[in-house]
Amino acid sequence: MAGSLRQMLRITEQTTVKVIGCYEEFSAGPLLPLSDMDRFVRARVGYWRKCHQPTTSAGWLAEMRRHVRNIGDREVEIWVGHNVQEQVFLVTILALARESGIDDNRISIVQFPLKAHRETLDSIRPEMLEEHPPAVLLSKEISAIYTNIWGALSSSEPSKLTGLIEKGTTFPAIDSMLKCLFMRYPDKMPGIGSISRKILEEAKPGWDKSARIVGMAMAPAEYLEVHLDFTGDGILFDNLLALGSPKSPQPTLELRGDTRKMRSCEARITPFGEACLRGECNNILINGIDEWVAGVHLNSQAGQVWFRDGNQLVHFE
Repeated sequence: MAGSLRQMLRITEQTTVKVIGCYEEFSAGPLLPLSDMDRFVRARVGYWRKCHQPTTSAGWLAEMRRHVRNIGDREVEIWVGHNVQEQVFLVTILALARESGIDDNRISIVQFPLKAHRETLDSIRPEMLEEHPPAVLLSKEISAIYTNIWGALSSSEPSKLTGLIEKGTTFPAIDSMLKCLFMRYPDKMPGIGSISRKILEEAKPGWDKSARIVGMAMAPAEYLEVHLDFTGDGILFDNLLALGSPKSPQPTLELRGDTRKMRSCEARITPFGEACLRGECNNILINGIDEWVAGVHLNSQAGQVWFRDGNQLVHFE
């Protein structure tokens, strides 16, 4: 996408305008407060290593700081689509900008509207990019709203997320993102969140390539209230491995082959997994959970489990 923008804007090494792309997917894994930047980075790096996408704290920090230095006194435009991933990126990058000392009055946001099959920036045709919406300056009022959203996302208490959903933010794309994050919490009866459900619904009783299951699960789920959660393959494969962990008392998936590589691994749904999909069993009560929804760590061993019950989150004792 960054390359397409450079070509569209006719940017060369000699031009003063620069396009910076970011590969970090902040919507998955731990999203911690920025008061301890080293802890924030270690959590992100640890998550990506678990997803078989190794990186280093030093490299991550060095790249971010290099971009901040390159920004200098320039004005900044942040372009985002309407999907979950880009909206979480927007909120996080604004928080990082504040933490790095970049003034709000130098930041503008280009928010692309929601259109069918054009939810992400990389799905928007070049001619549509050229006719992009006007940039909106990050005023003090708008900055305060995004600061409040970041506080809810990075909070270890889910009540801040549900409170923000109930209240609304005045930004339709953000409101849709928050609803999608809410759906990632496990449902009260099957004990399965939206990402796990994507995997299990694509798995079959017979053996199938993990790569095919993950590929099919990458499409937005039709049962969601909003169809804007475009989860990446590495995240889905890590979820698949967790569902098929041999350490679980009753795995919802059975795995075989080389589980270090998506294309060398096969999976099939177990009878218990099928029962969970039918709402007859609760996966978490049997197998436990160790996942993150933004700043909330769902962890059975620590007694931190919340279930979706209608429009509310219920803490499981």
